Amino acid sequence: MPVLPEEPMLGFEIGNSSASSSILVKLPHPVCTELYRFCIKLAPEIDKFIKIRRLITAKLKVKYRDGVKLKLDFDLRKNISTFAYLTAKIKSRVAKKIYKTYFHSISRPSLNELYSVADLQTNNVDKLFLALGVNNFVKEKENEFNKVFLDYQKRLKQVKLVYPKNFSIDYEEAKILYMLTLYIKPQIFLETGVADGVSSFFILSALKKNNFGKLISVDIKNDVGAIVPESLKDNWNLKILEGDLRNSFKNLVLSIPKINIFLHDSDHSYGWQSFEYDTVFNKIDKNGLLISDDIDNSYAFIDFYRKLKNNYNYEMLNFVTERKVLGIIRRKTTQKK
Repeated sequence: MPVLPEEPMLGFEIGNSSASSSILVKLPHPVCTELYRFCIKLAPEIDKFIKIRRLITAKLKVKYRDGVKLKLDFDLRKNISTFAYLTAKIKSRVAKKIYKTYFHSISRPSLNELYSVADLQTNNVDKLFLALGVNNFVKEKENEFNKVFLDYQKRLKQVKLVYPKNFSIDYEEAKILYMLTLYIKPQIFLETGVADGVSSFFILSALKKNNFGKLISVDIKNDVGAIVPESLKDNWNLKILEGDLRNSFKNLVLSIPKINIFLHDSDHSYGWQSFEYDTVFNKIDKNGLLISDDIDNSYAFIDFYRKLKNNYNYEMLNFVTERKVLGIIRRKTTQKK
């Protein structure tokens, strides 16, 4: 079998960080020429976009039998968005293959990407409540929530927090969780990721007001929930996952007959977010809600919604805060109370 001569290929060192990761991409022979041309195009585009140094550090070895091996060095922590931009700009099936295989699951969607997929995206909580059909209900319960929020602020002064402040939620996110719990009156509310228990505090406060329902909170550490007072624990079931986390979580979900509201706020990696959505969704009541914090942390929420939208009549509603994006998925046929 003849062997083609080695051709020089560009290797790229992006950014100034010394922590880079090597990615080995194996491609069949028919794409070799396109891959070479893609790299030649990529160099000036990167140069314009982030002012990098180009290094001729790798060679493309082309063999009919063995295919192609290309070594690319990227600073994965800082330049994923750059690579996404470049692959979108340069229409190349090789670029798309590389991006889909190695970069999609570690990339973060922009606000524009989230907006283009969502049925509603807003930073105005009143618009979100209007879209959910609960705006009049919220107005009636406004004073009630403000009292609960004052109780929360008092509680903050009484306890020592274990987790960083950015593990918490703000006034408007707390209001969303409280009002939706109060309105839907869930029998079972499942949340993943407890930390100091701020979300748990507002959910449990609403359940206590409803005099109905249980909150099942899931975490992997037993130092969680400092904010939750004894007076709210009657409606609380805290589960600490042990051993194989995936199997432990699957078994827990299987033991729950029906879930009315699910809140993801644990590991925000693509793999774990996708796993939670897939595991829980079929247990969510037809008029229930899937709520996820930090949907801008990976493409998992977008990908999950697109998969649903191809088959069912769902809608995606996003609430944008200063730090992150909260996403809600529900059936469009959800009946208003």
